[in-house]
Amino acid sequence: MASALETLCGQAFGAKKYYMLGIYMQRSWIVLFICCILLLPLYFFASPVLKLLGQPDELAELSGTMTIWMLPVHFAFAFQFPLQRFLQCQLKTAPIAWVSLLALLVHVFVSWLFVFKLEFGAIGAAATINFSWWVLTLGLFGYSVLGGCPHTWTGFSVEAFSGLWDFVKLSAAAGVMLWYSLSQLLFLLMFVYLIKLWDFLTLFLQRGELVLQNSDSDDGEPWECRDCCGCPIHMVSHCTFLF
Repeated sequence: MASALETLCGQAFGAKKYYMLGIYMQRSWIVLFICCILLLPLYFFASPVLKLLGQPDELAELSGTMTIWMLPVHFAFAFQFPLQRFLQCQLKTAPIAWVSLLALLVHVFVSWLFVFKLEFGAIGAAATINFSWWVLTLGLFGYSVLGGCPHTWTGFSVEAFSGLWDFVKLSAAAGVMLWYSLSQLLFLLMFVYLIKLWDFLTLFLQRGELVLQNSDSDDGEPWECRDCCGCPIHMVSHCTFLF
C-alpha cells in the first residue's frame, strides 16, 4: 500500500509543491499504522490458525511465539516503506544505501550476540530482525527530519489527517495492482520452470530410448533419432528465453 506514495510524491515533486511530500508521507504513516492494528489478530491467533490448518502442534506453537516477537518489525514496515518512497522521489538514494549498510552491520552483530553468544535460538533471530529494521527506520527518519530534506519536510501537520479516505482507496488500489503484477510474474516464472523441466525429462527419455535402439542394432552403423515428438518441446523451451 505504500507504493501509492510513489505516485503522489512524484507528482508533488514535479509540480514543485515540495511541502506536500511530507504531508503525503504522514498520511501514509497514519493509514499503514491503522492497517497494522487491523492485522494484529493474525499475529495473536497464529498458533490456533496453524493448528486448524493441520500443522503439528510444536511447529504451530513455535510459529505463534515467533509471530508475537515479530510485532515490532510489523509496525516498522508502516514507517520505513513511506520513508523510503519519500526519499526515492527526491533522488536521495545515497542516504538509503548508507543507512541500509548501518542496519546490516547492526544485524550481523546482534545476530552473533543473540543467536550464537547468548543462544536465544529462534527467538533471538526474531529479535535481531526487529533491531535491524528499526535501525533502518529510525536512521531514515532522522535523516529526513534533521535537515536532510529541508524543503520537503516542514514538520508534523494536522493537514495529514485530511483526505485519509481518498488516500486509503488509492493505497488499496496500488496494493492490488502490485499484487497482481507480482502474481503474473510468479506465474510466468513457474511456466518457464515447468517448460524447462518438461524439456529436460523429454530429452532424458529420448536419450534412454536411443541407447536401447543402439544396443539392439548389430550392423554397427550410426544410429539416429526416430522419435521426433520432443522437437516441438525443445523449440518451445528455447523460445521461453525471449521473455
